[in-house]
Amino acid sequence: MSVLTVKPSFPNHLMVETLIQQLQAGHHLAVMLDYDGTLTPIVSRPEEAQLDTEGLQTLVDLATHPQIRLALISGRSVEQLQGFIHSILPQPILLAGLHGGQVWDALNNQCLAEPDENLVNLKAQFLQDVYNHILTKYGELPQGITFEEKGYSFALHYRLADETTGLDVHQIFQNAFDLDAIVHNAFRIQAGHSVIEIVPKPFNKGEGVRFCVDYWQKQDPKARLFPVFAGDDKTDEVGLKATLALGGAGIAVGVDPQEMLALKHEEQEALWVLKDPAEMQSVLKALVQALPSIENASNALSPLLEERARERGGS
Repeated sequence: MSVLTVKPSFPNHLMVETLIQQLQAGHHLAVMLDYDGTLTPIVSRPEEAQLDTEGLQTLVDLATHPQIRLALISGRSVEQLQGFIHSILPQPILLAGLHGGQVWDALNNQCLAEPDENLVNLKAQFLQDVYNHILTKYGELPQGITFEEKGYSFALHYRLADETTGLDVHQIFQNAFDLDAIVHNAFRIQAGHSVIEIVPKPFNKGEGVRFCVDYWQKQDPKARLFPVFAGDDKTDEVGLKATLALGGAGIAVGVDPQEMLALKHEEQEALWVLKDPAEMQSVLKALVQALPSIENASNALSPLLEERARERGGS
């Protein structure tokens, strides 16, 4: 991914104003956020992608507002996402891990979607095959190459490896996948920032977006949802596409929309653009700061919203 050099197509303050206008019009914001590269910067070691206290508080402020629904949609497993935000749980947040294939209700501690258990064994065998191929060529795992276990999938990271080794190991992974018909039938390759992984075929962030929106709509059939999804790389393109198709707003973080080749030209043009995760955090914080003005401007919340506010205030 290249460094963002284009001028943002939609100034940050207008993003916030647009979202506030949706709330003032009686809509509920369905805010769905990628994690790595969107909420937190891309780091050399994936386990170090931690939100600071202020960032965690912003999530709480969004999740507990009666007109906002919040989800994290990530390639991480639900268990990893739980680890990153455990200090604020339980909260009314959906955690959609494995690109949307695994969904957990963090308020009620309830699993809403879980993949086929048979995929775990198939994935484990393929992981071992890739590992053996690397050992055959190098004699040991090269410096800077790490495997990330995700339960139903796994990723091979090479951010810390030299470029030649990283590209070579990436190709070893790709070749092993191409030659394994069974794995090829059940999984697909997903590439990201110096990472390659296998993901069960039904899993993608577009499905994750649709699952979350459908779930919230079933929970509150009268709510008028305005979806918002933010992401930063190729794995997020289908999530952005799905959000736009639902009439919502897509936010590209740290990437030129013209590089998002899964999107049509008009979809690329429709995206809001932020420079980096720091700007993403700034927009979310500005939205939180503007929320009291919405409440003060309203004579009264609807009976449903009043009930929600009382319930959350007493919890």
